[in-house]
Amino acid sequence: MVKSPVASALGCLVSLLCLAAPQSVAAQDAVRSLPAPALSSSPRVPARVERMLPNGMRLIVVPAAEAPLVTMQIVFPRGSALLDPSDRSGVGIVLGNVLRTSGTDSLDWRAMNNAFLSIGGEPTFNIGDDAASVQYTVVPANLERAAQLVGHLLDRIALDPGAVESARSTILQNVIDRRARGSDIATALLDQVTFGVAHPYGRPFLPQSLAKVTFEDVQRLHRQAFRPQGATLIVTGGITVDAAERIMTAAWGDWHGDAEAAPSPLQRGGGRASAVSPVDARRVFAVHYPGATQTQIRIGGTNAVASDRAAGQLLSWILSDALFRQLRTNNGYAYSAWSTYRSSRLTDRLFQYAAVETSKTDSALALVLQTMDEMRRGVFDSAVVVNARAALTESMRSRFATTQGSASSFANVASAALDEEYFDRYVERIAAVSLADLQRVARQVFAPGQFPILLAGDLERIRSGIDRLALGEIVELDPDGLPKP
Repeated sequence: MVKSPVASALGCLVSLLCLAAPQSVAAQDAVRSLPAPALSSSPRVPARVERMLPNGMRLIVVPAAEAPLVTMQIVFPRGSALLDPSDRSGVGIVLGNVLRTSGTDSLDWRAMNNAFLSIGGEPTFNIGDDAASVQYTVVPANLERAAQLVGHLLDRIALDPGAVESARSTILQNVIDRRARGSDIATALLDQVTFGVAHPYGRPFLPQSLAKVTFEDVQRLHRQAFRPQGATLIVTGGITVDAAERIMTAAWGDWHGDAEAAPSPLQRGGGRASAVSPVDARRVFAVHYPGATQTQIRIGGTNAVASDRAAGQLLSWILSDALFRQLRTNNGYAYSAWSTYRSSRLTDRLFQYAAVETSKTDSALALVLQTMDEMRRGVFDSAVVVNARAALTESMRSRFATTQGSASSFANVASAALDEEYFDRYVERIAAVSLADLQRVARQVFAPGQFPILLAGDLERIRSGIDRLALGEIVELDPDGLPKP
């Protein structure tokens, strides 16, 4: 008799929900058998020069004489996870939206917009969990004017109460509209169920909290986020180091920001919650979408050990490969399935995503959990590991292929507080990851009871199959992430 995927996976799920059993001899041998990597054609990280502006802003210049463009990116190490009030999540999103349509005390928003367009394109503003940033790409001849305009906007912005209210209302409507889309809700709630609502990364983004955001909240966040203390200014592309330093010193060197005190940037072990504990003993959460033809599956995971970052990235690539093969290629349960690895100031995330046929939800989830359990037990295909290392190594070439890519890459180092040698040693560290390292990180990230499973789909149709997997109580959430009575 041929067993269904659910039945064949139940044995593995028992070990997933209990303490890890001792390794088999075969698993221990596999840990020692990883082939050595070939590093002969490793991509190179572009050379960069670091200077310091008079006001303490750090300047990183990555010259590329052949580049026809130059990109300027400024990273400010305070983001919404630090600065949003605990009961009014969304202030940073509102500010990021307003910055795109704001003027100053001497240029209204139309004049500011026209000034940007006259030198080519517009700057992009982002306020994320860990940092705020501005990026602007122009031809080298226009860099001086671009730096002046961005500096003028951030230093002398004239926030308009009407614009803030308009942005808040638009974002609020988008949050309400997304309730109808299971894929959006599943992704939006993953941080919340992974970290818990008391963690800076897990605060719920609720319509009722966004509705309480005030003009004063937006003003305060702007003052605290955009200030030179701890900021990193990155210039990449067709410009010399001396020219970049001269232009940035003239535009930014005498800017001191607001005198109001601001909290210290988030850091691991810095007094704010950085370790992640289970939200509670219940690990399965579901949002009910009657009649849904697909179930959105999301699984959260965290890696708080910075020295295991390379192993975590490699594990994520291997997991993506396994999910795609298991759920699409081999069984046809899903159109696509993948995992992502994201580094952050407090902890790194390894998240899994899939959209599967409703009738195959339990079978698909069983296969995912079986794959996770195998990795915890040290079961890896060495050929897949070698391919994963080669793919991550090759990704470095495209990362630095454009001025925007170079600027964004070095900005990520500043935003997530990565070590200064992160890219210089990236290939070396990926190559040094062993099967034992992969298993150690898998046992941490996929530890029993430590990862949440979030489902968005027709709960009435999938509940019995999920119950057969014996994963514990299913906690039903509404589309805002609040437990239903």
